[in-house]
Amino acid sequence: MQKDECDNVEIDQTILERLKVLLPHWNHHNDEHISQLNQWREKMIEEELNELAETIESAVFHMKCSGEFLSTAIDSLNSEPENTIQTHHS
Repeated sequence: MQKDECDNVEIDQTILERLKVLLPHWNHHNDEHISQLNQWREKMIEEELNELAETIESAVFHMKCSGEFLSTAIDSLNSEPENTIQTHHS
């Protein structure tokens, strides 16, 4: 989602409604980057760019951890009744 797409989100949407859209999008986008990085890591290995491949492997590991946190946030958001989650307006 581009910045201009975020600007088009209805102003009357609550932060929770926005997060229910944004968090899955960010998580999916993260997964796409992991896939691309793994493909490039394989190319680096083929070219014997092992140190660089190891660095990318570390980045992928941390991106997977980020994805787990995003999934936890999504689960938390979906399991809580909206009126019990504190927002800046509460």
